[in-house]
Amino acid sequence: MSRDFFCVSTLRNEFWNVVPSLYGWMVVSCTGTGMGAATIFERVPLGDSRYAFRNGANYVSLAADGLLNVSATGIGDPETFLEIALGDNSALQASNGRFLCAEGGGGRELVANRGQIGEWETWRYVIPPRELVEQLYPDAFADPRADPNATHTLGKRRRRILGDERLDDERLDRDRLGP
Repeated sequence: MSRDFFCVSTLRNEFWNVVPSLYGWMVVSCTGTGMGAATIFERVPLGDSRYAFRNGANYVSLAADGLLNVSATGIGDPETFLEIALGDNSALQASNGRFLCAEGGGGRELVANRGQIGEWETWRYVIPPRELVEQLYPDAFADPRADPNATHTLGKRRRRILGDERLDDERLDRDRLGP
């Protein structure tokens, strides 16, 4: 099984970005404008459309006040998010039953305090260049079972990026298994 690495973007093209808070926590804001260590997250499948998101050694975690930080070293309820497919986009529901939201539509903190899905609660997964992922996570593709062409699981469809071409499950299976 391949590991999935993404930059998570608002509809205004602002990435989740790990930044220090005034209190020493590493929080998630929606202020990232480029791809790098602070904006690339591993999307860890937990089953039943639930995922955890890891940046470096720590996981995105829901705090009691609804803010999202990157402080957890393991996965529990605060680090578990239900993904709801919205076509090519997704919404993420936290363990408090609220949807993740880019305050102000982006440019501010990431919170889980919305009861409905709107534009500010809608996310896109952007696949960073494989070379950049390998620099940040040297073991990212070390699993010998991993797909060497970086297949990523997105909702019910798997997509492999080959230039601008996207191949769906049926075509991927046919290519891998033969006619």
